[in-house]
Amino acid sequence: MQLSSTDLTNSIQILNDLLAHSYSLYLKTQNAHWNVQGPSFYMLHLLFESQYQSLQNAIDEIAERIRTLDGVIEASFQKFHQKSGVKECADDYKDRYILNVLVNDHDYMIQHIRDLLKKIEKYHDDGTKDLLTSRLKDHEKMHWFLKSHIKFDNK
Repeated sequence: MQLSSTDLTNSIQILNDLLAHSYSLYLKTQNAHWNVQGPSFYMLHLLFESQYQSLQNAIDEIAERIRTLDGVIEASFQKFHQKSGVKECADDYKDRYILNVLVNDHDYMIQHIRDLLKKIEKYHDDGTKDLLTSRLKDHEKMHWFLKSHIKFDNK
């Protein structure tokens, strides 16, 4: 069954929204990788690197899905900034602070993707639904890894 033009348009909007959020978190995580400070520097430097690389792959997958649906990728810093709920943080890269910031960002992403999953149900786009579910699981895992460092550090 072909998706209707309305369903396609709505799916592409959801994907462009996810792309903006994902790119913003990618950049923020890469920045944390470059600038993290503190006793956990090396461990977090490696963790943040693995996470921003995972986000980079996800960004490409999201963009390819948009093109698969014959959509236009809305990619500019201005558009990403306007659409994304992932906001910049203070220039404080102490390990505990930046860990908490990224945990909160992944909390936000998890909820946001759950909201997008509810929307995509209406548009009968199982391919995009599958991509969203995959992104949800990845954010839950990244959240878990980050949160584990906070719990470990508190003991």
